[in-house]
Amino acid sequence: MKIIPHKQVGRMQRSATAIFFALALAVAFVGRSQSAHQVERPVSNNDGQINQTYLWATELGPQQHRGLDFPNPIGTAIFAVANGIVIDMREDIRDGTYPPNSAFGNFVLIRHEASLRHYDQTTNSIAFVYTIYAHLSQYSVAPNIGDTVAAGAHIADIHSTGNSSGHHLHFQVVLNPSVNNISLAPNTLESEDRSRNPELWLTPYPGTSTAIGQVKDTNGNPVSNLVVCGIQKQAPTTGYASSRTYSFTWANPDDIFHENFGTTDVRPGTYSLYAANLSTGCGGAHVYDLGSHTFAFDTATFVGLYPAWLPTVRPSSLWDAQLFIRNHETSRRNVNYTSFYNAGYSIGQSGRNSNPQGTSVVADEPDVAYSGIVVSNQDSSTLLITSRNGQPTGGV
Repeated sequence: MKIIPHKQVGRMQRSATAIFFALALAVAFVGRSQSAHQVERPVSNNDGQINQTYLWATELGPQQHRGLDFPNPIGTAIFAVANGIVIDMREDIRDGTYPPNSAFGNFVLIRHEASLRHYDQTTNSIAFVYTIYAHLSQYSVAPNIGDTVAAGAHIADIHSTGNSSGHHLHFQVVLNPSVNNISLAPNTLESEDRSRNPELWLTPYPGTSTAIGQVKDTNGNPVSNLVVCGIQKQAPTTGYASSRTYSFTWANPDDIFHENFGTTDVRPGTYSLYAANLSTGCGGAHVYDLGSHTFAFDTATFVGLYPAWLPTVRPSSLWDAQLFIRNHETSRRNVNYTSFYNAGYSIGQSGRNSNPQGTSVVADEPDVAYSGIVVSNQDSSTLLITSRNGQPTGGV
């Protein structure tokens, strides 16, 4: 399951007899945290550089991109990004050709092991993570369907097959709760509608950062068709100008973070960020001032989002626990928040508290122990209260 380890997120831990209060405005606590997603890069040549001019959820002419491209010479080795099993493949398409109904060209499809499973809000379930490696060289696929592959295993080589404008790897991350009858031809994986931003999953360059953010209007709704400006990428990355807020109906945010932009390989430093209209680009007027943010190496910096780990809830049947969401801004009646527990129990994901400054109980925990993450924006906070046998808790 793609859940942030405790050591990788700003923590809030007190004794089990204390009140746990995760204040969303406490930027020092949750403003920076370790990178949330750690799978290997599928290409090591040229430091695994990504085509920065055609990122996920951007467009090139009529094409809308559901993955990332890794441009490299013909024959460059491609590697599995995590442990898994090959469930579909094709390698008989002649190099440089695009037969009918073969947009991916030669490909490998891997379903990853249980440790990488991830919450899927569309089905309110824990989904499997699938990765697609496309446009491969003819007869270069090393494993067979049903083979288990380890992270870093050589699985194929780069070429240009299918709907490809040149030799490169198309890499895609897809969530699907199903384990049966999944394939790319026919596309029962539903890769067109179930993809996620791969930049949030890849390990950044050594010494760089990942940006995960949300630009929203005064009602707390994410705003599309903007460019986020001010982020600088680390060399040898070239061609990066800005990040686009997600603008297509299929462009799913992360099911826990609910970001609407994200990018990796950010050069460490402090940058003033702003959002401008897509039509004008970064040279246009500043539509939203996103503030100054410091990006430190090997961390993820959150912009407009405040993830916080909650400790174990209800460690035994002797303990009771309640989770509250509180609205802090009277002028904004709709405040987004996300809460998630890593044992597969989810509450209040993408919920709204319409009562200004009201405090609402989201859920009483069942007689099971859970721990997990709550993601608030700057207008809300979370409160976890635990008590033993109904007795009042201790002080903060």
